[in-house]
Amino acid sequence: MKQTSQPVQSVSGEDLLAALQLASSQDVQAMQMGSEQFKRMREMTWYLPIEIRKMAAVQFKNLVVSHWRARRNLPEDHRARIRARALSFSNESDDTIAQCNEVATAKIARQDFPREWPTLITQLSQHIQVEMEQSFANHILPLTRALSLLNCVKMMPGIKNMSQVFSLLHGNFESYYTALSNKILSQNITPEVFLTPVMHTDILLCHLSHKIMSKLAAWMWGRIDRLSGEEASAGSEWVAPLRSNVLQQSQDHPNLERLTRLILASGKFFLRLQKLAAARFAQLPECANIVQFYWSQVDNATSSPENYVRDSGNAVYPIRFLVQGMQLFKDSLHQWAPTLKNQPNPNALPQPFVESAVKALITRFMRFSQKDLANWEEDPETWYNTEETENEQWQFEIRACSERVLMVLCGNFPDYTFPVIYAAFQETLTDTQVDLPSILKKEAFYCALGRCSTRLWNKIPYQQWLDEKASLEAKDPTPSYLIIKRRIAWLIGTLVSNSCISPNSSTTWETLVLLLKDSNSDLAVKLTAASSIGDCVGGDGFEVAIVAPYLSHILTEFMSLMSECTTLEVRRRINFALVKVLEECGEAIVPHMAIIADAMPQLWLDAGDQWVWKGCLLELAATFVNACKAASISLGNIVVPLIQDSLAAQSISQLDDDALKLWSSALRNTSSIQSVGGSRALIELFPGIIELLSNNMDLVGSTLSIIESYFLLDPVTLLQNFASPLFSAFVTGLTNDMVLVNKRDMIDAICLIVQLAPLSTWAEPLHTSGLFTHLLTSLSAGEREAILLTHYIYLFSRIILADRAVFLQLMTATAVAQNVQETTLYEGLLNQWWSRFDNMSEPRNRKLTAMGIAALVSTGRSEVLARLSTEIFNIWMDVFSEIKEASESAEGDSLEDAVSPLNLRRLWELDEPHPSWYAGTEGTPEFGRRQLVYEQDPVRNTKLTLYVSQRLQEAEANCPPPGLQAAYLADADPTVLSQIQKELKDI
Repeated sequence: MKQTSQPVQSVSGEDLLAALQLASSQDVQAMQMGSEQFKRMREMTWYLPIEIRKMAAVQFKNLVVSHWRARRNLPEDHRARIRARALSFSNESDDTIAQCNEVATAKIARQDFPREWPTLITQLSQHIQVEMEQSFANHILPLTRALSLLNCVKMMPGIKNMSQVFSLLHGNFESYYTALSNKILSQNITPEVFLTPVMHTDILLCHLSHKIMSKLAAWMWGRIDRLSGEEASAGSEWVAPLRSNVLQQSQDHPNLERLTRLILASGKFFLRLQKLAAARFAQLPECANIVQFYWSQVDNATSSPENYVRDSGNAVYPIRFLVQGMQLFKDSLHQWAPTLKNQPNPNALPQPFVESAVKALITRFMRFSQKDLANWEEDPETWYNTEETENEQWQFEIRACSERVLMVLCGNFPDYTFPVIYAAFQETLTDTQVDLPSILKKEAFYCALGRCSTRLWNKIPYQQWLDEKASLEAKDPTPSYLIIKRRIAWLIGTLVSNSCISPNSSTTWETLVLLLKDSNSDLAVKLTAASSIGDCVGGDGFEVAIVAPYLSHILTEFMSLMSECTTLEVRRRINFALVKVLEECGEAIVPHMAIIADAMPQLWLDAGDQWVWKGCLLELAATFVNACKAASISLGNIVVPLIQDSLAAQSISQLDDDALKLWSSALRNTSSIQSVGGSRALIELFPGIIELLSNNMDLVGSTLSIIESYFLLDPVTLLQNFASPLFSAFVTGLTNDMVLVNKRDMIDAICLIVQLAPLSTWAEPLHTSGLFTHLLTSLSAGEREAILLTHYIYLFSRIILADRAVFLQLMTATAVAQNVQETTLYEGLLNQWWSRFDNMSEPRNRKLTAMGIAALVSTGRSEVLARLSTEIFNIWMDVFSEIKEASESAEGDSLEDAVSPLNLRRLWELDEPHPSWYAGTEGTPEFGRRQLVYEQDPVRNTKLTLYVSQRLQEAEANCPPPGLQAAYLADADPTVLSQIQKELKDI
């Protein structure tokens, strides 16, 4: 073989860019030339600018997973080279490239370890030596990320992989960590030594080693319960030295606070063990010592200067460290309660210790810090929102965490905590100091009263506190008392929500309204009072009469706050509270309607394109209308523009649902769709609902509900003006591909229109729009779902009951329009009538169908009479046997038992119509309208046997010679005929 003596060439950034341009060219020759250059460059040395290397690293990190899964696009030899090169960045100086490589390596490891990359852990471990500091750090970080990803796999292959990793690493890393920690502890650490680069490196490497150990230990800890006895014992023996080693550092090192990151990692590890298996963690021999050590640091911080406790890694007591200690203490308290499983606990915490802990929490850690007060003063709105947000901040902030610790203490040690809190309560009743430290102390105690109120409700006289103390403090003009006023407002809402005080106390409302409208009150105080008012109206046993005298002030201040505040979350909180006030107070707000009505337009205009806030305003408007009920008829100038603006092209995609809810509420609560007192009329919006029915299939359900509400109000006017476009919209909707339930609801809406409106208003447009033709042909074809076809039968029954002659005209007109014989249309209709009868279950609908076919029989059509002795008789016999009705009241029944003008007693009828009939209108005027339609339904008020008898007589009169009996009943089953005759004679 010949050996080339050419020197290795290098690739510059300019060369790479030129090759890329050629390779991406549309010219075939140029593209081939670029590809050839890339092939040659693979054997060269690349000297690229750092910016290009960074970009390549980021792109590789982001795309590696998707490309790695595509086996066809990435041959195995390429994969092998990538895996080898991923481990070659141990001396990379650029942090971005190194971090991207760490993430990419971990992602590849999750895909390929151990099947395709069995040597990964071994290769990384071989590079990690304590004396190789730079290599150690750069290899341990990819290993840490790889462990995190591998640990996420909970299926059996992932568990096996982690088992293999554990066996490879745990022994070596215990040695690394022990050597590093001993190296640090063996030195005489002075401030000068501590600031040296060597000490910094030692602590960093110790921290990184601890991260690996903690991940391995946490994985083993979570699996010990599922291992065999020997394996569980071995796992526990390895986890135990880790706990002891960390604990030894924590106890013996005199400058614990200087190793902040390492100690925080230790605390995170303990919390992880406790979360994975709290009961097993509590049984560890070291558990008590760990928790005791952490709480001792919390206790020491209590008596330390305030600047010792800061959110800084350089603080003597970093806040995150104290919070970790509080969390460990909080979640371990149950094991030290006075009783466990109704038995005395020998390991219970002594009462003096619990009392001391309660005092420390309230007097030091639950107090507002200077930073809290500065944030309040700088931005009250944002500060209020942060305080009211119930999130996970208690895991990071000491004040919020201390509140949770106090609650757990109070729950586990009620007999120990109550004397301390009660003594402080008695002291508070007589305390008149107004200096800032005293105010902060009192505020923290009031917070404790609220947090523990569910435990103390029968021990602390909260109502006495409100009447004798809080009501007076709320009137105090001292500026610093704003802190107390805000806490009083919060505490009142909390106490009412927890049923500790009554929402019907006049002192409650006087105090809250005073805090809400006081011109000297801070914005945070007003906002807190507004939230508490929302809580109080939802209290158990709330009576509207108590708050009625204050409604004018409450509504005025609420609308003012919504205008004043700029933060979306704060506005939504106010809106939520106001919605609750409107829901609970109902028609009591009618005298004050103008307060909200006058403010709504400007709020809407100011909202601009803030769609979430506009949705909240629409919710408020809907609740406002529901509260006013019939009085909402005068709100047309608010409702109509809001709906029109919300359903405009630029906003309908954001606000359609809320706008339709407002529209529905307005219709359900009004008594007219015409203008009243010069206000905008709801009938102006009807063309819009027709357009939605035609063009927006996503909103069909809400649209049909609104159409029904319209027709329950004024069917004649609507059909006189909009019958043709409305029925055309129904045709469009029924021919579209929509879900079955929407088509069924559409047919039911047409049924309601036929039932409500005079025949003259809908008969002609029913034909000219093509709706009748579509319904008839769809039914005759029988290609729809059975439940939909049964509803078609209900609709045709309603049309026939309305006027048989008009129905015949519609059939004739349809035959002409379709160029088919009438007989064909009747046969198709009657075939489905008989076929779908067994799909009907509700007695009311089966009776409707029987009455409809009886009315059709009375027309004398030969196609109908030909089926009289068979299918139609069978329908009637089934319904006669199922539906029992009596024309006279039974002996002893009172006059109230007469449920119709005919004194018809429906033994088949349920006590109430199906809930779907009322469509959620309970409590609105529309409920009465629907109830009236239901009660006046001919199906309910007509005795079936009497109706059938009358229609048969009409059929006999309309039947041409030789007459009904001879032509159609001669071949009838005598038994069936006699049963029919017997039923009809018993009327």
